Amino acid sequence: MIYSGVSNIGVSTELISRSPNTGEILGSVPITTEADVAAAVSRARAAQPAWAARPLKQRVKVLRQIQEALVDQGSEIARLVSLEMGKTETDSLIGDVLITLTSLTGYLKLAPSVLCSRRQRQGLLHSTKRTYIVREPLGVVAIISPFNYPVLLSLQSAFAALLSGNAVVHKPSEYTPLTALKIRDLFLEAGLSQDLFQVVVGARETGRILTNAGVDHISFVGSTESGRQVAVTAAKRFIPVTLELGGNNAMIVLEDAPLPRAIECALAYAFASNGQICASVGRLFLHRSIASDFIFQMQNRLKSWTISTDISPNASDMTALINHASLSRVEAQVQEALDGGAKLICGGKRLNSTDAPLFPPTILTHTSPEMSVRNSETFGPLLCVIEIADADEAVAMANDSPYGLTASVWTHDKAKAWALARKLQVATVAINDHMWPFFAPEVPWGGIKDSGLGRVGGKQGLEAMTYQKVISFDRINLPREVYWFPRPKWFHFVLLMLIPILYSRSTGKRLAALWNLLRGLMHP
Repeated sequence: MIYSGVSNIGVSTELISRSPNTGEILGSVPITTEADVAAAVSRARAAQPAWAARPLKQRVKVLRQIQEALVDQGSEIARLVSLEMGKTETDSLIGDVLITLTSLTGYLKLAPSVLCSRRQRQGLLHSTKRTYIVREPLGVVAIISPFNYPVLLSLQSAFAALLSGNAVVHKPSEYTPLTALKIRDLFLEAGLSQDLFQVVVGARETGRILTNAGVDHISFVGSTESGRQVAVTAAKRFIPVTLELGGNNAMIVLEDAPLPRAIECALAYAFASNGQICASVGRLFLHRSIASDFIFQMQNRLKSWTISTDISPNASDMTALINHASLSRVEAQVQEALDGGAKLICGGKRLNSTDAPLFPPTILTHTSPEMSVRNSETFGPLLCVIEIADADEAVAMANDSPYGLTASVWTHDKAKAWALARKLQVATVAINDHMWPFFAPEVPWGGIKDSGLGRVGGKQGLEAMTYQKVISFDRINLPREVYWFPRPKWFHFVLLMLIPILYSRSTGKRLAALWNLLRGLMHP
């Protein structure tokens, strides 16, 4: 199919969308020029004030119409995501339809309480002033999203931005432009103004142009390297950013863990979406007393997995990586580890039965800290297994990473799990599960260290799309405040007495200051 939904955008070259599994051309779209990126931001800026001026209930109503459209077209969207990105339709239905709808539902519930104006009590001036804190939209939000979850990882930020009264300009991955344009059309059909959610198409250069186009917030999901460049761009104009970046996430399984569940979870989160998830398990720390059996059972389970280019439901467990460059990167990491003394448990070589970039689930042991499998993100179906003597060693090794996105701890001992979770230098820890908090719309998600800055989801996701404004009212309307110039002669004395009266923790000091104040006022 050829998608022709961007005829109003100037053409410099064509962007071709291909299926990673078959190589089939799915469509072509014109790459947005620099002039047209600027025009899109300008249109968004012109449309945003009227959208922000609408009562929140009206904005919620439009978003509920979008929600219904996503429900009605969920199967079609999942199919398109799978064609462009390569994962199975079931994976797309879960990640890019179900969880996207869950995220929107969470924001719709939270918005009235998060975005409302609230009165702020004051200490010293409470009797004479009334102060309120309101949240104002930032203006135009630029969203740059990756290929692996092209709907979810763009709309999480878009929903928060739109509910908060912002306009959005979205630059999707160059590998999933058709999905982005389909979502844009769905928004239009649901009643959103065309200038409030626009899509600009292209590769890295288009993203660079967008971030330099005078937007008011940048929401970026992608690699750590690119995230640093976005942060530098934002810093030059002092605009806020939300950066969800890479990870090499740890799963710590202790000797008293629920092993059958842990084995299934390790396989699911190491190899789901072909390992192309920022929160996937990259480093599996196993207590040495259970390591051999754990690895053996993982091998046995993987023997029944199917790997093919068939994206239809129930046809495959794993499909193609996004492109051959990703395939080569995984191969290079495996080879580097093997050359350094690592042991290959399973997988490790591309499948040559097709031209598609198919790579089987791969498990390595006997790796060392200097290997890239231990200190960088693979973004492919590669799991590094590390034996540990005890929990303290596991935490120390898990924290020996530039990343800080998520981790999991596996043990029946809740007190021990809590203590270990507090020691791990990551933003999210799941106990006897992995990355589950990501699926809860009330919970913020993001990273520390090289894994990012800021949060999506929860009330923090809405707050990130606004700035706080303080509005204060004078209640008494005195002719002048006592501390204005010229100050009365007694002002300094009264001030000296009031400080201990108001703020000293010593009863004796407070009473002495009160006595001195009364005596001074009676006998000036």
